Amino acid sequence: MNRSNRFAYFLFLSTCLAVLIPALALAFFAEPFGDDFARALVVDVPHFVRTDYFHWSGRWAALGLEATLFSKLPMLSVYSGILLALQVVHFLALLAFWQMLVGSATSLRHRLGLALGSFVFLLAGYPEPGETVYWATGGIEYQLPVSLALLLLATVCSSTSSSLRPSRALPRALALGLLAFTLTGFTELLALILLGVLFTGIVLILLERRPNLGIWLILLVFVALGTAVSALAPGNAERAAWQFPHRSISQGIVALAKQLMRVLRWIDLKLVAASVLLALTFGSQLRPSQQDPSDRARMRTWVIPLAGASILLGCCATIAYITGDPGPGRAQNVLYMTFCMAWFTSLLMLLNAAPALSYRPDHSQVRIWRNVAAVVFCVSLFASTNNGLATRDLLFDALAWRRAMTHRYELVRQAARLNGAAADVVVPPVVYPAMFSRISEIGPNPDFWYNHFFAQYFGVRSVRVGDSPVQ
Repeated sequence: MNRSNRFAYFLFLSTCLAVLIPALALAFFAEPFGDDFARALVVDVPHFVRTDYFHWSGRWAALGLEATLFSKLPMLSVYSGILLALQVVHFLALLAFWQMLVGSATSLRHRLGLALGSFVFLLAGYPEPGETVYWATGGIEYQLPVSLALLLLATVCSSTSSSLRPSRALPRALALGLLAFTLTGFTELLALILLGVLFTGIVLILLERRPNLGIWLILLVFVALGTAVSALAPGNAERAAWQFPHRSISQGIVALAKQLMRVLRWIDLKLVAASVLLALTFGSQLRPSQQDPSDRARMRTWVIPLAGASILLGCCATIAYITGDPGPGRAQNVLYMTFCMAWFTSLLMLLNAAPALSYRPDHSQVRIWRNVAAVVFCVSLFASTNNGLATRDLLFDALAWRRAMTHRYELVRQAARLNGAAADVVVPPVVYPAMFSRISEIGPNPDFWYNHFFAQYFGVRSVRVGDSPVQ
């Protein structure tokens, strides 16, 4: 490895550590919130899932997993472990994502670097990291299904790369189909994305005359059925009528326009620098001679971007129509992940068609511009808003937050010991770290349903927030 490459790798790894350490360390200070306590109170998981399906949400798989984890485990003790486990799965999913795209064209070290870089890139760019990275319910319902979907797609691509006999293809298709059906039960947004990706895969298989079309068709049928089961749940209609009673087409159009403006803002300096760095570092390793015939590569340069833009637009329009606004932060995080994956996939498809490009820099120019792109990319990651907030929270607010929450728990437990189920507890408000912002904090009204679940979890009659904050 020459001096130029050593500089780029050192800068890259140093920046990744500078972003990862505060972001992941904050997970050790995270505490459960509203929906987490509701899941922890579940006694009969099947009954809970069935009731919510008919009266609240069609996310049967996520609800079942959350209720099982939080009710069977000591939630307060294992909460940070659950959050970190979600991030480990997400990193493995990103590794599988790059394995799908570059395969054996690059070394394992390079694929690990791509996975690490994209993992850090997402942490630095999430619109609302607190709602998936530091909130277990949000992470299970919105980040985990994306991770599992990437692992599923990587398995499908690797297992269908060569023609299979029907005796092997059918059992494999049914097993993968059942997994895909389960994934649609995590969140409706992921179901729509998975539908679009599978449909795009089938289009490419037909155009390129690849084998094992039947497996992809079976998967599409399972996902379509799962999407219908999830999206058409009676609970979704009941909840929409309660939460969004006055939504209209005009509101949806305005919300869609706002969301598309947000998407345009995601094309920022770090995305451009990452794209240049990816092209200059791996472009020469992803030639059609190593991957696909040039006509196939050129075809993918318009199929993949068109499909990615259509999937993203469809998800934005669906959220805008249902809610009448751009949607919650956790949904924004999923859209951001979808946008980034579509962007980099489209870029790699363009690199596969690189012989059609008229300009090719020489090696000295590549080294210079790669180092420039590496510096810009690393500086933009380090200077990102999320990294600044996470670093500040870890240095100044995390310990105070932990002491305040520990004090709150002690007050409630003490009241429960003294007065049992008849206790009415007043706790002081706490100041949230910036990365932990939530919509589900308990408030001054003891009848608020988050307060109700919090009180039930600790075995008291009611809990409400008082006036003086804990320092």
